[in-house]
Amino acid sequence: MVSAIYLVGQYTAISIVLIWLFDIPRWEALLIAVIIITMYTVIGGLYAVSWTTLVQGGILILGVFFMAPLVILKAGGLTHINEVLAGLDPNLVQPWFPSPVYASYAFCTPEFLVSFGLLLTIGLAVAPHVINNVLAAKEDRYFRWSPLIAFVLYAVVMFLVKFAGFAVRVLVEEGQITLPAVKNAQDYAFVYGCPACHPQYLCVGASLR
Repeated sequence: MVSAIYLVGQYTAISIVLIWLFDIPRWEALLIAVIIITMYTVIGGLYAVSWTTLVQGGILILGVFFMAPLVILKAGGLTHINEVLAGLDPNLVQPWFPSPVYASYAFCTPEFLVSFGLLLTIGLAVAPHVINNVLAAKEDRYFRWSPLIAFVLYAVVMFLVKFAGFAVRVLVEEGQITLPAVKNAQDYAFVYGCPACHPQYLCVGASLR
């Protein structure tokens, strides 16, 4: 059940990228994603999944390392981003939401942040999509430093993506970009934020609006 919920997010992300790239309906994008993933999993098994994860992960890491700073700079830098977000709601620049307005939300407390941190660091280590890659390792020596290196890379990527998301929020508020009028439009933030750094590519995603 946990894996099914996790896969929903993965297929949704794949469909967003395919729609943005090829201007096709969502159902076609989802169908293409399912067919491709099912084919290489059935044909190649565990090693196919591990190799595709390695290639995809490398592309994602390089893409985030390269594009996230550009998106942040496009929005005016971290100082300007903080100023704009603070103008929208002072709670947006706090470690958690101290305002009584948000007191009823469980995710606004320090306790939630601590528990989420433990869940992320300990829970992620035994997640199904992580374990299958660990099981594909051929030699014991790969287990010495690879988990630590992977975690550090993951943490850096997560922070960059978060900061890029804040930057896109500023770009939207200042009218530099417009997210598509769809449910969960925030899912398109990074896809729209990256082309914003290169205006000549903005037309590629215009069909999503």
